[in-house]
Amino acid sequence: MKYDKIVAMNQEKSRRNVGIVKKEIHNMLERREQITITALAKSTGFDRSFFYRNLEVRKVVVKAISCQKTYYNPDQVIINQNLKEKTFDLQLENIKLKSEVEKLRTMNQQLIREIESYRMEENE
Repeated sequence: MKYDKIVAMNQEKSRRNVGIVKKEIHNMLERREQITITALAKSTGFDRSFFYRNLEVRKVVVKAISCQKTYYNPDQVIINQNLKEKTFDLQLENIKLKSEVEKLRTMNQQLIREIESYRMEENE
């Protein structure tokens, strides 16, 4: 009878621990943190071996890591940030160039008027 109680207590403890791990994985996903065994061990306080020995926990961790690889890539984040900065710089340059084009058009029209006025003076 004692043995059954001990097994039941261990199973309940294991279920609680699995729940804690699942909750922490969910929180890490929301915070967009990279999920690793080391990070989970640090945040939950469980030993690293717990994540490898417990099959249910291992499945949850592997699933979360593979899911995370689809949208978490630190290299891609850096590339996206660089592209945003480059896009902003190009938009500023585009505005400056449009302004310069408009100034040149105005100057061109003035020069055309001046040429026409000189031609009229020569014809008279």
